[in-house]
Formats: sequence, C-alpha cells, structure tokens
Amino acid sequence: MDEKELKKQLTELKSTPDKLSLVRGLIDCQFNKTEALKKIGKSKSWLYSIPEDELEELIEIAKEYNFAIEMRTMDIIKNAVTHAAEVQVKLLDSRDDRVKQAASIQVLDRVIGKATDKLDVTSGGEKIIVTLREDND
Repeated sequence: MDEKELKKQLTELKSTPDKLSLVRGLIDCQFNKTEALKKIGKSKSWLYSIPEDELEELIEIAKEYNFAIEMRTMDIIKNAVTHAAEVQVKLLDSRDDRVKQAASIQVLDRVIGKATDKLDVTSGGEKIIVTLREDND
C-alpha cells in the first residue's frame, strides 16, 4: 500500500471513529488485540462483530501506518545526525570543564568505542588444568 492509498484509507476511517481508534490502539499496543481493546475501551464481542476480512484490513492499515511512522521517524533522526555531531564538537570548547569532559567522552565513545572493563578471572587459588586435544578429521 503506497502513501496515497494509506492516506485515503485513514481518511475513510475517520467516519468510523471506533475503528480508527482500534487502528491506533493496535499500533500503541504492538498489535496485541486484547491490550488494544482495553486501551480504547471496547469489548472482545465488539471486535468479533467486525467481519473477519474487514478486521484483517484494519490490521493491515495499522501495520502500514506504523511502518510509515517508523520511516518518517528514522528520516527525522538521520537528518539530525550532522547537527547533533556539530553540537557535541562545539561543546568541546565549553568554558565548563565538566561539559568539555562529557562531550569528549561522547565523541570518543562514538568514534573509538567505549572503554572496556578489565576482568580479573582467577581460580581462587586452585590449580587450573587445561587439556588440549587434537582433532583428527
């Protein structure tokens, strides 16, 4: 379903607010019908009164709408990446050493990766026996 078709479907659903609420409820509740019904204040019998093919269509509309929201959100975030990086770099010049340090850590963690914690794995004083086997295929 393309964006134009999705908009058309959503516009048509405005004439049936309960069904539009179901679509939104399904999205908000990760497509859990029981939770969506609770959220919109409808009973299971109300849901079962919707013909099966129409219910499947409502679920498909919800999935498409959710996908469109996710794609739009990712576009917004991707478009903000450069600005966010510029902000972090500007913070490196702050007069406040705490701000500089926090910005430095953010930049280094993003570019180099977070520093790893050293683990001290010991046997607690007991002997460690390592057995090596040769696998002859």
